[in-house]
Amino acid sequence: MRTFAVRLLTNAVPTMLLLAVCGYLAAHWTGSFASNERDPGEQLTETLAWRLPFTLAAWGGSFIVLYEIARAIWGKKPAAEAEPERRDDEAEALLNQLLAEADAAEEARRNGIPCNAQTPAPVVAGEPAVQTAATLIR
Repeated sequence: MRTFAVRLLTNAVPTMLLLAVCGYLAAHWTGSFASNERDPGEQLTETLAWRLPFTLAAWGGSFIVLYEIARAIWGKKPAAEAEPERRDDEAEALLNQLLAEADAAEEARRNGIPCNAQTPAPVVAGEPAVQTAATLIR
């Protein structure tokens, strides 16, 4: 509904303003042309000066509103945006595996279990296990 209202405002309002200006100019042009023909006085020009702009703006705005309603009903529905494929799933899985191995090695070192070939070297005292995973990735 929000996109409909935004589309309606961006299309109808400028068109209605343009048609109102054109109607105002046409009214004065018609009034000056008619006064040269048969001198009806200022009454025709004054009547046209406020009627013609509003009439043109109303008709133009109503056509745009009808068009936008028809477009909303029968128009092509926007496709739902598909989530982009994640290409780093393998890298993320490897990183999670390495972090888990580093955490397991740190836990083993704290429990006094010696490191084997599968486990990374123990971390220097005071350094967190995340740095061990960072050294494994390098």
